[in-house]
Amino acid sequence: MKNLVMIVGLMASTATFAQPYQAEVDMEKMMAQMKKYQTCIKGVDQSKLEAFERRANQHEAKVTSLCASGKRAQAEAMATSFYEEIERDPTLKVVLKCGELITNVMPSTDLEKDESNQHVCDIGPEAH
Repeated sequence: MKNLVMIVGLMASTATFAQPYQAEVDMEKMMAQMKKYQTCIKGVDQSKLEAFERRANQHEAKVTSLCASGKRAQAEAMATSFYEEIERDPTLKVVLKCGELITNVMPSTDLEKDESNQHVCDIGPEAH
């Protein structure tokens, strides 16, 4: 019986020491993946990203305005068109590929929700 208690105690203490070690290993993996991401993203033309961000902001404002005025079909068509443009953009393809390097090491967020079956006017921060 004493041996069983000692073995259980030893196993518990080993598990306790292993947890911080595992967290350290996980952190090292995460840092390595972040370095790969940073190296990858350095190859992206920042001026193209900034131009895309301006276009995206303008597009969002138009979609929000259409939603607010009850023109849901127009808003959906505009959002779909813009999404298709994004899929074809070579710069954004590189950004997405770089992002794949960190998707498995970063904590999940609400941004990962599948909103594909929702109308564009019903999603987003304020749901337009």
